[in-house]
Amino acid sequence: MILKTHVPAFPLNQYVEMMAFYLGYMPDYPLERLMPEGKVEILFALDGIERQVFQTEELIKPMTCKKVWVAGMQQNYLYARADLNSSIFSIKFKTGGSYPFLRLPINELTNLWVEADLILGLSIYSLQDRMLNTADPMELFGIAEEFLLERLESDRHQQRLIDAAVDRLLNPAVYLKSIAEEMGYSQKQMIQIFKKHVGVTPKSFHRVARFNAALRQVHTAPDVPWQQIIGRCGFYDQAHFINEFKAFSGTTPIDYLHKRGAFHNFIPIFEER
Repeated sequence: MILKTHVPAFPLNQYVEMMAFYLGYMPDYPLERLMPEGKVEILFALDGIERQVFQTEELIKPMTCKKVWVAGMQQNYLYARADLNSSIFSIKFKTGGSYPFLRLPINELTNLWVEADLILGLSIYSLQDRMLNTADPMELFGIAEEFLLERLESDRHQQRLIDAAVDRLLNPAVYLKSIAEEMGYSQKQMIQIFKKHVGVTPKSFHRVARFNAALRQVHTAPDVPWQQIIGRCGFYDQAHFINEFKAFSGTTPIDYLHKRGAFHNFIPIFEER
């Protein structure tokens, strides 16, 4: 498999966390469980494969994605088919960074995977065609950057507000009310602004961020210091940690250790369903 990643230069690096391209992915499992990261992505299928994403354990009523789609902010884990010989190009935005490009309230996309032309217009398929006719990964990144620069419409004052709020919410000890006061807004105003730019309330994002902080530590630690992780990441106690972990991953922390995949935010599912 070929895997290339890229972080764009200024000004896009203020909004985009990373672009990635992979080609010839050949998983040895049929399904994967995806856990929420607190990000919005645009994904381009470069292989002609129709994607199916499920929000239930029973794998019914899939969200179907054919060419290019936008994955909104997710609050729960999902299941996705692990397609053989697949090729994807992705644009992963920083938390709160997608609004200047998508130009709609991001909470309208929460928990959804939406065909991109409904948001970005049919011109998104012209971009996909250019990608399909490009063999060099670095050229792919350049094409995507051109598209984003043409779409960018940012109010930097409000964007700085969102960036500062997100940064504060990554602190496990933060009090949500204090953020609004520091920013000069009422708590109700702050919630509305945050939902518009990020997709969820500050409280919901804080939970996802806390879970991901713990998940990364659990994933990489050779000998997991459970009590240290619980304390550092802001969980009240062991029961709170386990309940939150199960809510966002669908499994216990111990079970995750046995089943974890190559990356922290997914679990390969080997049995057919």
